[in-house]
Amino acid sequence: MQIFFYFIFLFFFIPWIEKLQFHLIVFSKKTHPSLELENWLRGFEWGKYLNQEESFKLPNYKFYTSLIEIILNFSRTYGGRYKDIFLILREALRFDSQFEKRLKDIILGTYFQIIVISILTWGFIFLVWYLTRIRLSFGQHLFLIVWQFIGVSLIPYFSSSLRKKYFSDIGQLWHVLFSLYSLQFLPIPRTEVFKLSGVQNLKKIKQKSVGHIVEKIHVICEEATKKGQNYEEDLKLAMDELRFTEKWHCELFEKRMVILKLVILSLFFLPSYLMFIFFILGHLMRLM
Repeated sequence: MQIFFYFIFLFFFIPWIEKLQFHLIVFSKKTHPSLELENWLRGFEWGKYLNQEESFKLPNYKFYTSLIEIILNFSRTYGGRYKDIFLILREALRFDSQFEKRLKDIILGTYFQIIVISILTWGFIFLVWYLTRIRLSFGQHLFLIVWQFIGVSLIPYFSSSLRKKYFSDIGQLWHVLFSLYSLQFLPIPRTEVFKLSGVQNLKKIKQKSVGHIVEKIHVICEEATKKGQNYEEDLKLAMDELRFTEKWHCELFEKRMVILKLVILSLFFLPSYLMFIFFILGHLMRLM
């Protein structure tokens, strides 16, 4: 009966925690690097850059920083365009910032819920001790604490593994696509554009869900090399498809994190509650 009520408690309490965590998350006053880079792009002035007044003020964020440096370097060398590319990069940075915030909220929300459940579990344990004056041994307390600590420590490992599984190849694809789109306006050979964009590294991508996008990029490059045709529209379609895949992976990541949270609660926190009840019953049996 106690187990039944415990499950009912978790079922109704976890959604309430999910609403509460939104109000308790403390936001850092420091601007996110993606927003810093977006603001830098918004306030960029070509004259100051040529005079080296802003060359060392470029914020560092993922592959965007190195990509912008390449664009500016070739624009200064060959007189290529950069304004329209910066507009696309600003839009991508804004989406990336929202995306990273969503992933961060998912992970922090998981920690928050588990910590609250742990506090409530130990609150129940101390309440029973206060009402019954039945004390567990030091070893029993230590076992419960260590067991729950193991459960919490598994979260960063599995969340990091899931993040790498769903998003590492996507980041590499974005780098290639943005590089191809940016460098196509510069007066340099297509083979040099493909080399600078890292197209040759796409063969390392093994994730099946993005395999069709990798194949599409290879086809775009082959057609551009053989026929010398413009590939801007094809790249935009590939970007839209990758953005859709990225959103889909975000949903998968969120669902896997929910499953991970339930598994951690079921294996490391519910058993702690049951083991406490078992220790109490054992103590009462010895008193009889």
